[in-house]
Amino acid sequence: MHGHIAHAVIEVAESPGADADARRNNSILATLPKPFRAVFFGGDGDDDGEFCWDAEIELTMTRLDGLGNQVASRVKIDPGRAPLEVGYTMPGRTLGHLRTEGFLARWPYSWRRIGLFFQLSRADDSAASTGSSSLF
Repeated sequence: MHGHIAHAVIEVAESPGADADARRNNSILATLPKPFRAVFFGGDGDDDGEFCWDAEIELTMTRLDGLGNQVASRVKIDPGRAPLEVGYTMPGRTLGHLRTEGFLARWPYSWRRIGLFFQLSRADDSAASTGSSSLF
């Protein structure tokens, strides 16, 4: 993984509860704005649920140019899904999801936002830096 991550932040009505609060968590997720939808499973599995988008979305990639200035570019992503991690998670699990699935949706405790992260490949990064309208 070479370190280029595109991201988006999606507002939600409330912060998540514990795994035992599955009904409450799913109720909150039911209020996600279109084109997003999600389901919370909880438990000890590989992830806590699934986060989906039913239409093309735009994510932001921020990087440094040769002079050390931050440069933001937009990356369009086709409809898809990402594993959802809720609450506390180990950094290795986050890295693992990005390496294996290429996506991760994070909804930390006390946050009223879900962060969606996409690991760009070198080819994707090149397309984003040239202003390509889509990576796919």
